[in-house]
This record gives sequence, C-alpha cells and structure tokens, in this order.
Amino acid sequence: MPTDKELRDAAVAELKLTTVGWNKVKNFSAAQLATTHWGKAMSLLDQIGGIAPSPPPPGGTVLYDGGFDIGSMSQWNGINQIAPDRFRAVTSDAGVLPRQGSHMGRVETRSGDYTSWTTSREGPLAQKDSIPGAQLGVDVYTGFSIFLPNGFSHVAEPSGEGLANTIIEWHTTPPMSQAPIHFFLDGRSGQGGAFSLDLHTAVDGYNPIPAYGGWKFGSLVTGRWVDFVFRTKWATDSSGIIEGWMDGTKRFSWTGKTWGDAVTFMYLVSGYYRGVWPSTAIFYLDAIKVGTSYQSVAP
Repeated sequence: MPTDKELRDAAVAELKLTTVGWNKVKNFSAAQLATTHWGKAMSLLDQIGGIAPSPPPPGGTVLYDGGFDIGSMSQWNGINQIAPDRFRAVTSDAGVLPRQGSHMGRVETRSGDYTSWTTSREGPLAQKDSIPGAQLGVDVYTGFSIFLPNGFSHVAEPSGEGLANTIIEWHTTPPMSQAPIHFFLDGRSGQGGAFSLDLHTAVDGYNPIPAYGGWKFGSLVTGRWVDFVFRTKWATDSSGIIEGWMDGTKRFSWTGKTWGDAVTFMYLVSGYYRGVWPSTAIFYLDAIKVGTSYQSVAP
C-alpha cells in the first residue's frame, strides 16, 4: 500500500501534467473531473485524508504589490524626496479616497524640490528593486491608477520641457542614459498633457521609440481615478512587445526590440519626475502592481 509521501508525490506528478486551468474543469461532472489530472490528484490526496489542491490564482500571478495598503512607504526600498511628506501613504486627502483598499499614495512637488542628483529636475520618487518581472525574456504587466485633481498643473510649453512629466518608470543604471520605459504626461504644444508611454533602447542620447511623445493612452483626464496597464515583453530582438490599456480599453500594441543595449537589470520607479516648474503639483497614485497577466494587475 502506498505511503502518505508516495501518494503526495504522485498527486504532485499529476498536477505537473495539467494543461487545462482549474477555472475550466471546476464545473465538470464528477465523472468528467475524474478523468483529468486535477481529478486524479484530488483522488490521490483523498486516500490520505489530504486536502484537494486549491485552484491556481485566476488570471496570473502578482509579482509585486506597491499599492500602499500597508499604510506606509515601506514596500518601496528607496525614497528620494526633499521633505518626508512629499510622497506618503494616506487614507484620504482633499476629498479624494483610495482607488482600492485602505490607502493611496499622495505625491506633492513644489518649485525648488530638486532631486538629490540635479537641479534641472524636481519631485519625489520611490523605487523598488529586485522585482522578478524586470528580467530579459520575461513577459510582464504593470498596472496602476492615477487621480489628477481638477486644474492639475504639469510642465508645459513654453518651458521647452513638455515631455518632463514622468510618473512611472522602468529604470536602469549607467551607461544607459535614459530609463527604458517612461509613463508620462505630454505637455508639448497641442498635446495638453496626454497620457503617454515611450521606450528607450539606445545607450546614449534621447531617442524615444516610437518617436517624440511616444504611444498615446488618451487625453489628460482630471477629477477622477484613471486606470492603466502596460505590457512589456523584454527581448533583444523583434519578439519584444509593448501594449497599453486605459480604463480597460486597449490603446496601442507594438512589437520589436525592448531590452536596451546596455541594460543589466531594471527597477520600478513611481512619483513625479518633472522639469523645473513654478507651480505646486499634488496628485494620487494607487493599485501599483507588477504581474504575469493583465488580469493580475488591472485595478
């Protein structure tokens, strides 16, 4: 008679053979289920009084949750801000409530809030290292929500820095001179702060793909939460993929090289990295996630 260990090992072996997700087989009849690897695994575990395996999480796996619901910024391993209140977790602010959960991130940038490395950029930034999705060959999705209050003031013309309104980045280290991925507001003339994304693979200079201004999610929206997801399949050849969704609607899709010429590793950055601007800007971030599918990260 098989031992408990042998039965468990046999159940694991059956699960490794599954090619159909639990969501598809869970409504099978008992007779149908018994013919599947799921059913055989459950039968083996039942023989030792074991617990039938739980179904896999629907729609993929969350690799990182930076959504602020722990009530602090401690899920980010680095914070760069001129004062401790510029980027913080709050339960509410100025009538704005979290997009989901108990907390959201409040981001504030004032004129003269220079970063620690340059006086040509302002704003607080949080970064998270060692996310599994930031690796060559990985197909990863990044999701988040943004609330820009009515009258939100972003860098715009005639400053000459209309593209300097970055909110989310996949960043890397020198010698790459640009972050591989910028999610930003396009403040150039005629763009009105449109939600945008661009890609950088060249080591030097500013050579955004597909062009200056990047791909467009849609026009600037204020006064409510707006949900975003973008997909990055990291590749050094034409198998790479960039896709973007705004409020559940797919807005663009592109294939090509996505891994920069000198990228060694990448890390996630959130906050407001802007050009020098005279106005104070306050906005809110929530539901920041990195995962293996659209469903795993969509707010």
